[in-house]
Amino acid sequence: MAAGELSPRPGPAHTHPRVSRVAWLLLAGFVLSRAPLLGGGFGSDDDSWRNAVAALRMREIGHYIPSRVPGFPLFEGLMAGLIRGGPNATNGAAALAGLAATILFWRLLRARGVREPIWPLLAFAFGAPLWIRCTQSMDYAFGLAFFLAAWLAALSRRYGPAGILVALATGCRPSYALASLPMLVLMQARREPPRRFLAYGLGLAPLTAALFTPVLLSPEAEHLERHIAHHAARAHVTAGNALWMAKRGALFALGRPGLLAAGLAIAAALAARWRRRSEPRPALPGAGAVRAFEVSLALSIGGFWLLIPYDEAYLLPLVPLALIALARSLPRAWLVATMLAITAEPLVSIRLDARLVPGELFQEIAERRRQLAEVRALLERRPTVPTVYVVGRAAVLRLLVLDPSLARMAPAWSPFHQPGVALVSRDGRRSFAEDLEPGQEAALASEGRAVERVRFSGR
Repeated sequence: MAAGELSPRPGPAHTHPRVSRVAWLLLAGFVLSRAPLLGGGFGSDDDSWRNAVAALRMREIGHYIPSRVPGFPLFEGLMAGLIRGGPNATNGAAALAGLAATILFWRLLRARGVREPIWPLLAFAFGAPLWIRCTQSMDYAFGLAFFLAAWLAALSRRYGPAGILVALATGCRPSYALASLPMLVLMQARREPPRRFLAYGLGLAPLTAALFTPVLLSPEAEHLERHIAHHAARAHVTAGNALWMAKRGALFALGRPGLLAAGLAIAAALAARWRRRSEPRPALPGAGAVRAFEVSLALSIGGFWLLIPYDEAYLLPLVPLALIALARSLPRAWLVATMLAITAEPLVSIRLDARLVPGELFQEIAERRRQLAEVRALLERRPTVPTVYVVGRAAVLRLLVLDPSLARMAPAWSPFHQPGVALVSRDGRRSFAEDLEPGQEAALASEGRAVERVRFSGR
């Protein structure tokens, strides 16, 4: 057992009872802070409503269907079990998963020998990624909790459980399959015997295959590989947008105040290290293997995001890595300032013109309210002639959930883009479509139906 890999460094940060009391207070604050995000719909992320619609459909037809590419079977199955409880149940489950991730991150900070673990724990629990993005009906918190548990298991050389936990994380979000490469790098750097590699594989492969078998067998998942290729071809980082994409990723992880503070702190730390460059810096036993794991993790997750950078939340596994790196390299004063700045983003943010604006928490609540108000306004429309409203995919999903009286056509349930009338009111005077092809629009006009395209505001 390598001391630098498994056990916390000795010191008051790990033994003083005040630290434990503060940690428990942070966890209590975590629970209270999530309360404003439990209601108000499933979340501002359109995919949270895709998850809800897929869960409703699974309960109706009795077999698995994907909510979106490429399929998230473990999380989607959990959603199907919770969906009857509405947003409070599904958002609440995500919040509990976030709480589990926070507890696991605390253990990881101790295992990695961070001397001031309270401050990165604070930034993790109350930074925007975990607070805002993970308190929606999304898979993010579930996958992250399983991944952090796998990380801890691997540090303590429990590779069989690590493989099982990576499989569970992959069942929540398939991109966690990329974590296997850093795991193999860690085992190779430690010169583990073949039986340890085998234990990891036996933990990972059978469970992953079992979890994704329903995806392969689902009729709705036919030609799934085409949809995956389509997504990869549409969006990727190029030389022209690389800096902008890097900024997006950094802002997601740290927020504007946190990124500014981290930049200043890193510059100050580098200057101080330059002045002390002649002083020897002791290396912890086994630290090289763990460092190789963390570097390969950053390359794997970051490289995947460069290929399909649809949402910065894909970078969520790198947030704990970034916080650990900052906590291990910054002087205490800079560490405290940086971590407090990261926690400011959900409450207040800074614009380029130096204006302070409401932070992501208030933006999220306002966006949920706006989306619900716009959809409810659609339901209040009373056209004089039968009208088909073309409202886009996101509005169709919200309408389907909010008004069970609407008749659901095939395009309403499709997990992928499908033009055509999706929802119809009982009196037949109001219909809703994600989109209409020219032939469909002409056919509707010949039936005496008007077509109106509705535009929504958005942040």
